[in-house]
Amino acid sequence: MSSYIYSKEYSFEEIIQISGISKYNKNGESINKDIYFTYNVFAYSSPEEFISKINIQRFKEVKEKGKYVYNNKRGEFFILGTNYEGEYIYNVYFPVDIVPESLPSNWNFLYYKEFEDSWNVNFKYKEQLDYMKETELMFDEIDLENNSCDSYNFKEYGIIAIKLGLGKFRLNTPATWKTMGIVTAKRRINNTIRDVIFATRPMAIDANIVSKVSCEDEVYINEDEDEKHFNIDFGADVVNLTKYANKNHIKKINSEIYINGKFVDSISGSKTTEVDKKVDFVVSREKENFSRDESTLSIEVISYLYTEFLNDGLIYDSYIKQVKVKIAPKKLVPVSYLELNMLSFSNNSLVVSPLVQTINTNNAKSLGIIEKERSIAVICTLGIDRKYIDEISLFINNKKQKFDFSRDDNKVLIIRIAKIEDVNITIGTWNTLRDIKGSIFEVADLDIGKRIKEPNELKVALTLNVNQESYEYITYFDVVDKFTNNINYNYIDNILNYEDIKIKNEI
Repeated sequence: MSSYIYSKEYSFEEIIQISGISKYNKNGESINKDIYFTYNVFAYSSPEEFISKINIQRFKEVKEKGKYVYNNKRGEFFILGTNYEGEYIYNVYFPVDIVPESLPSNWNFLYYKEFEDSWNVNFKYKEQLDYMKETELMFDEIDLENNSCDSYNFKEYGIIAIKLGLGKFRLNTPATWKTMGIVTAKRRINNTIRDVIFATRPMAIDANIVSKVSCEDEVYINEDEDEKHFNIDFGADVVNLTKYANKNHIKKINSEIYINGKFVDSISGSKTTEVDKKVDFVVSREKENFSRDESTLSIEVISYLYTEFLNDGLIYDSYIKQVKVKIAPKKLVPVSYLELNMLSFSNNSLVVSPLVQTINTNNAKSLGIIEKERSIAVICTLGIDRKYIDEISLFINNKKQKFDFSRDDNKVLIIRIAKIEDVNITIGTWNTLRDIKGSIFEVADLDIGKRIKEPNELKVALTLNVNQESYEYITYFDVVDKFTNNINYNYIDNILNYEDIKIKNEI
């Protein structure tokens, strides 16, 4: 009969399933959903079932405050039902038959051996029995001046069972964390013996579970990042325990974390007042909710606990934290890799082979050497979708070149220049050095393969339709005089990638 409000997120069926409460008691009586939502008490059977079974069952009409409706009348039954053991659950809201003549502190309670024996029940948790013995009992608020008694407003009168004698009070229903306890007694007034129903406060009415989440308030995805790892600590704490309510009574704590409405992870524990777990969550710009410049990451932690006392049901809490997700415009890399190859025909197929590399080309950051008037293939490995590229231009030494495509798809562009002519010869050969020195006899072997000019510049220029920006990719290559002018000479000793240049790949 707790005033505690349980989660509206869980149905009655979910509550009893999670808490492990049986649908039937030892007598085969079914659990009563209406009694739970009316009184916050798990009871079996129904008040109406006892009308014909026991003569102490009664119904009193209470027009305004009555919690139960019977025969279209609002009021209270004396017995609400039974507990799991089949014992009666008395209704502390049942109005008194006669307004007491004095306050409970002045009543004459009678001793009964069976009352004293009721305190010898072997409870699993001693704290529950100690609480019922040591806490103040409550009774209806009595107004002697106006001769009234309010059964919906309880008051303590300084009555403690262990102080007045356990044999004067029957332990009827022990309190739990969230439900009242019931103690009955008999008192003598003149020559009349009257029944009394006392209530106790719950053992820990303020005990609660608190969901928690700890993380940064903001996550930022840089322009060169597609995702960011985001650490989140979540869990729950049980708070406001008492001398009588402790962690040993906790059957289970469970916390679940949801991000943008989707389940991510959970943590659970038993006999503990806290659970914690770390989540490594990946925030990605490609996810639907993170496609804008700024979005929100909604982190919800839902936690519940249930105690060893089934009557407590499900104790629930949720917490939501909003985290800002800021996303810088993605740095576009239209071309992720640029290379040059020599282009030729072999067996009626178009093939490419690597440029010759030497120490001189490597030192000048040149991609290699190609002979003048040969065909060249500029291979662009794309970093974006081809449809976003509008205009493509090609320049050698700032002179715009004519070209066509040997391959043009969503992954690779192979740009073909049929014959490279507007280039500088940058590496010395016999023929070139003879023209420079005026005589073949002036050319020394050591001069062959040396650099005579800086490498040629090759520039690929692209314009994108997604941001209307232009991108330039520049690389360098060396050129020697055409092959037929040096046909009688071999430069194998100067070549670093001799085996590689033998490889020809069909395109």
